[in-house]
Amino acid sequence: MNKKPKNYLIETNIRPINRLEYNRGIKILKEEVHDLLKKHSFKLLNEWLLDECDQIKHSDYPGYIFFKRRSDGKIIAEIVKKYQYFLLHYHEIWSFFEKHFELKYKEIQEIARDWLEETFKLRGYTPHHGQFHRHGSWKRLSN
Repeated sequence: MNKKPKNYLIETNIRPINRLEYNRGIKILKEEVHDLLKKHSFKLLNEWLLDECDQIKHSDYPGYIFFKRRSDGKIIAEIVKKYQYFLLHYHEIWSFFEKHFELKYKEIQEIARDWLEETFKLRGYTPHHGQFHRHGSWKRLSN
């Protein structure tokens, strides 16, 4: 039967690491994953909200900016300046980050907040998800 030599770690160039090195490595890895995730999320938000949408202002909704998708006329996001909200359509955007990136509510909020600050220079806004069921004049935006 083959036994591992006493100096197995030395002979295989595997150096044992201490808890501090391990934790530092995990922290660096988490930061790299976070940065990569943020980069890809920004790319998706740019594609969905800037490349595929028109930004609409409507006299019935002063202080609102709607993101209307060109392909089907659907409102998929809105900025509400009065309340400093950034609303993302749940089924069209928010749930994608939950399902495909396995992000939690606060993580999606952080990414959306950072994107809004970087893209529109709007600070202090709170991202939320929504369904965008509105009355009368809002529906004219969707058609």
